[in-house]
Amino acid sequence: MVAFKDRGQFALARELGQLMEPLAQELLALSELSGASGSCYLAPAPSRIQNFAKRGFQPSLLLARQLVKKVPNAKVLNCLLLSSGVLDQVGLSSAERISNLEGSMRLNQSVSGKTVFLVDDVVTTGATITEAWKTLSLGGAIVLGALVISEARA
Repeated sequence: MVAFKDRGQFALARELGQLMEPLAQELLALSELSGASGSCYLAPAPSRIQNFAKRGFQPSLLLARQLVKKVPNAKVLNCLLLSSGVLDQVGLSSAERISNLEGSMRLNQSVSGKTVFLVDDVVTTGATITEAWKTLSLGGAIVLGALVISEARA
């Protein structure tokens, strides 16, 4: 993950997407069982503007784009934006991460009635997924789960 996110080796997205593919297939089957009709959407977790500027890419968006190549009826829904006042989460405690992200996300398009799975690269405390889930749900999306490639310890 360090090579992918912080050392500019964004070509690793393909291999990381392959690692997530079995889980994506299972979750999309779940969406069909839940009665979702039509497409299923993969919503990447947003990145801070500063991190995007430093890296030149959004890790979770690259992962979502890799996944839709392998999963029928899935589309990328790049709909989450992060406010500019959010601090970098590295080094923050669990409580600080939750506080840092509270109310920090907004939607840039309608998600009402869409069946959505969140996509993120790393989960540490779950604060990003929780806030994204809340934002999507308040926008009317049906959020069925999250696809994450790695877990880190806080």
